[in-house]
Amino acid sequence: YEATWETVANLWAAISQVRGHERYAHGRITANATHVFRLRYNSDITADMRFIYDGRAFNIKSIHNVEEKKRMLDVLVEEGVAT
Repeated sequence: YEATWETVANLWAAISQVRGHERYAHGRITANATHVFRLRYNSDITADMRFIYDGRAFNIKSIHNVEEKKRMLDVLVEEGVAT
């Protein structure tokens, strides 16, 4: 079984880096970065999706409805990690 990805939607979002780190594992250095995408509320976004931004893949870790108002989402993502 091989997983495939398809484009579901193109969205406007602001991206900010929360933290990043590098580690040495299995003879190579891997870099992971944690970011937050802020975008308009969209109930169709789920944690089994990912965002592509500027050719980079970001795996969704958690989704937060900002102030529980269904206006904005903060989506915590991780870059550089296989799904």
